[in-house]
Amino acid sequence: MLPSWVMALAWITFFKNDRIGGASGAFAYFFGVQPPDWIAYGPIPIIICLSLHYYVYSYLSVSSSITSVDSQLEEAGAMVGLSRLKQFLWITAPLLLPAIGSAVVMTFIRVVGSFGTPAVLGMPVRYFVLPTQIYAAMGTRNAGDGFLLALVLVVLACLFIFINQRLIGVRKSFVTLSGKGFRSKEIDLGRWRWPLFVLVMLLMTAAVAFPLVLLVLQSLIKTAGNYSLSNLTLHYWIGGGSEGIDQLQAALVDNGNIIDATWNSLKLALLTAMTTGIFGFLIGYVVVRTRGSLTSRALELVAFLPYIFPALAFGAIYIGMFARPFGPIPALYGTFALL
Repeated sequence: MLPSWVMALAWITFFKNDRIGGASGAFAYFFGVQPPDWIAYGPIPIIICLSLHYYVYSYLSVSSSITSVDSQLEEAGAMVGLSRLKQFLWITAPLLLPAIGSAVVMTFIRVVGSFGTPAVLGMPVRYFVLPTQIYAAMGTRNAGDGFLLALVLVVLACLFIFINQRLIGVRKSFVTLSGKGFRSKEIDLGRWRWPLFVLVMLLMTAAVAFPLVLLVLQSLIKTAGNYSLSNLTLHYWIGGGSEGIDQLQAALVDNGNIIDATWNSLKLALLTAMTTGIFGFLIGYVVVRTRGSLTSRALELVAFLPYIFPALAFGAIYIGMFARPFGPIPALYGTFALL
């Protein structure tokens, strides 16, 4: 649920150096060493942050599929002499192939159109991906290049979805038939129980606890780069006089702009969720009921396109369409309705 750019902000707060980021980050303060640029910015931190955010797609898809795998199939493999590894490679993994393919496609589509994390971690060192290049093109009033790059994103997504459908087929799951009732079997991890538990907890710490704790700490600091206790303040949260703080800056509880922005975000999320729920239901019903037909495949492919289309390109196109009255539709530029 954490936006990927939140992890990116936490990463840059911890690893930024004084060569590019101005004030040093927490790593330099606590260890006395300036991190190299390739750790603070560029492709490596972008890949790490996006992986920590989007692994959830794979987890949700694969874990739900594993619960539907009949353990009797694995037991049958064991009866004919297959080792635990061969049972997984020859029986379990093929049954999970549709779920894995779906997770890969969903992750690819989201990452290829991701803007926030590449912007935070890539643009300071002029490391561009397609969405940030679109933003840069539009920022220089070169909208033509921006729209062209947006179409490149769409073509990439279509190509990847087509490859996925060719590899896995029309079906999104495999069905196994047996003469007995379904049964799921849990595996005793034995001596690997605690090492795997530690590994999972480290993952949770890196993906959730570390970014949140670091951002909360950053919100309490008066002077950037100084993480001593004497440099902490609650001014930005509840206000009150504090030496070294701009007293004209309103605290969270008194900042009308923040309160208005929060209310707008809630309204936008609620109305968008209701709208997408209705359209998603209608499209999903048609696709599933006509599964295997040309219409179903075409609609399913087209339905993915808005998912990967950069939001900033969407906004630019709709501004161009509705900046002026269009028939019975009034000008929507700068309105909540356009959002």
